[in-house]
Amino acid sequence: MLSLLLLLSSAPHAIALSNGQAAGLAIGESSLTSFSPRATPTGLVSPTAEAFDSGGDLWVADQGANRVLEYPAPFSTGEAATLVIGQASLTANSFATTAAGLNAPQGLAFDSSGDLWVVDTNNNRILEYPAPVSTGEAATVVIGQTNFTSGGSGTTATALNQPESIAFDSAGNLWVADALNDRVLEYTRPFSSGQAATLVIGASNFTTQNDEVSRTGLSTPSGLGFDSRGNLWVADGVRVLEYTPPFSTGEGASVVIGQTSFTNSSAVTTPTGLNLPYSLAFDPGGNLWVSDYGNNRVLEYPAPLSTNEAAGTVIGQPNLTSDAATPVLAPTPTGLNHPWGLAFDRSGNLWVADYAEGRVLEYAASSTAAVTSATATLGPTSTVESSLTTVPGGTTTPSSAAGGGGVPEFPAQLGALTAFTVLLAASYILVRSRVSPGRMTKR
Repeated sequence: MLSLLLLLSSAPHAIALSNGQAAGLAIGESSLTSFSPRATPTGLVSPTAEAFDSGGDLWVADQGANRVLEYPAPFSTGEAATLVIGQASLTANSFATTAAGLNAPQGLAFDSSGDLWVVDTNNNRILEYPAPVSTGEAATVVIGQTNFTSGGSGTTATALNQPESIAFDSAGNLWVADALNDRVLEYTRPFSSGQAATLVIGASNFTTQNDEVSRTGLSTPSGLGFDSRGNLWVADGVRVLEYTPPFSTGEGASVVIGQTSFTNSSAVTTPTGLNLPYSLAFDPGGNLWVSDYGNNRVLEYPAPLSTNEAAGTVIGQPNLTSDAATPVLAPTPTGLNHPWGLAFDRSGNLWVADYAEGRVLEYAASSTAAVTSATATLGPTSTVESSLTTVPGGTTTPSSAAGGGGVPEFPAQLGALTAFTVLLAASYILVRSRVSPGRMTKR
């Protein structure tokens, strides 16, 4: 009996989420039906990415407020952030090109030492913040620029043009989705400011910008992730591509999801189609999850993965052929409006950055031990991965703060609430209209 209990406790678990599942928790809002985007400890403006540290704390890139926030576990709807990067306080939202400033951050990852890395998109750079991280901390390494006060773009081995996401491979090397250069770059450790990339995917060299839908080309790559075997997956345009190691410059993809071939680029709403996938993540079972931004949904593709595979589960829609966006002023627990970043926590719960609604949602997973007999041979447990935080085969990384939490208060009177919301929505639209102008123009 003891051996059976030990077997059950160590068995791999299947993560289960259901079609049209309702979120159970919202960060950035006071409830699952409220809309009040703001740059405060309890509010968000337009979140784009999430990452979890080894302490289980949640980190969120709030693009519209030019900041990165930490929320300590355990989580609750409307809880307050306890730490901010990119701003001097939890109520500031200015943008800057300095060692302590940010301009529309879109991606996050922790390295094996627990240092926080941030994709500072509109400053065309990647920044490293050494652990333990503190409010208003200055970055110590910049990639994509020669110094902390430069923010221009370029197409070279040392320059970037609107980078959108990052991931670390099992060796600790940094990979960057360089969106408007239509390429993915690898930077090998140890890292230093202004260092040159060592490998490029999507182009044959470091000074070519192709914008090509093919097996070897890319068109505005936005999301990155590694599966448990070390394969690189890239969300690109209206498709998701797999690249197998050992990696090489100009390498061709081996699998395409969201399209019938490597040269097709149709934006559709079907179980096999995609419309602007922005981010991806792998659950503990090795299944691929994709945020289908243009279709207002998140899709699961069951492993093993193959070209033109059909999604098996959809979040944010009632079925696999619907694409309706939740009305901005009337969010719901089951709807999404332009979902962006994805991440899985240590329990296998799915977290989604619901960009246009200014919130991050948690979808609780049910899990069951996959045991066939008391003498079954157990396979390895996959590392939880995401386009923002993946370190295949590695571990998650240390936290820097603890405590915090709180629920904001809002007016009870319907008339006052309506007027307040309309004004807030107008200012929100103005804020978002200036964010990431390069990406929005191209797409």
